[in-house]
This record gives sequence, structure tokens and C-alpha cells, in this order.
Amino acid sequence: MKMKLDNYKLENIIEEFQKINTSSRLRELVDKRSYLIALMYFKFGLKEEKIASKVNISRAKVQYNKHLPAKYEGQPDYMYNIESLALKYPFEFPPYKVKKKKRNGDFVKVRFTNDQRNKLVEIRKELEHTDVAITIRYLIKKALKDKIWEK
Repeated sequence: MKMKLDNYKLENIIEEFQKINTSSRLRELVDKRSYLIALMYFKFGLKEEKIASKVNISRAKVQYNKHLPAKYEGQPDYMYNIESLALKYPFEFPPYKVKKKKRNGDFVKVRFTNDQRNKLVEIRKELEHTDVAITIRYLIKKALKDKIWEK
């Protein structure tokens, strides 16, 4: 069944997805699934949760896969893998934008002893913070402000 340009329905996409919805990580199948997920999201305007429930996958998979066609547009391997779907279900996806850093700064790994960790948890509870990382940042900021090393 050949379809005219842009003359397809959501049901066609869901049906096509069901044909390749396996747990296989074969690159060709992964790429095709991402193309179909992106169609459901961008062309048909379905929310991530709705797509996930319609095709029985996690919302996280939808969230990750929905941008891949735009991200990999022009990449030969990806374009080859989705060629049959792109011809059957053409769509121009919005450009992929690289997300900017949301936070200033770098991550630093620090190893604490069990006693230090337990003390930090106590302080977190005392300060009513929701996370020990918040407490650690608070304590460091306070120590730097008060210049505790000079006393």
C-alpha cells in the first residue's frame, strides 16, 4: 500500500511500530523505532505519556528517542536505516538544539567515611534539606563566606 506525500494517519504509524517493537537493540530497528516515535510526537502532537501507553514502552524511551531523527539527520547510517520509513511517512522534523548547561560549575566526586556521611545526614535533617548534596553545598558556601580556614 503506497501512500501519497503526508497522507498517513496515526494508526498507520502505530501499526508500523508494533511490527518492529521488540527488545532487539539491532541498530536498524532502534533507528526505525526512533523515527516512528518522533512522528507520533511531532507530527501528531501526542504527549510522551500517550505515546508510551499506545505502543507499550516507557516514557523515558519516548523522551530519549523523539529527538533522534533531527539529531542524526544527514548521518549516513541513520538515514540508510530509516530510508523506507522516511519515504513511506515523510516529515520534516524541527531542528535539534543542543541543550545548554543548566547549572554553573563542575561536578566533584568526594569520598566520605561512614561517620562523615552519617553526620551529613544528621545535618541535612536538622537543616530540613531534601538532599545531602544540598547540605554539602550549603556547608561549603558558608565555610567559604566565613573564611573558616583563617581562624
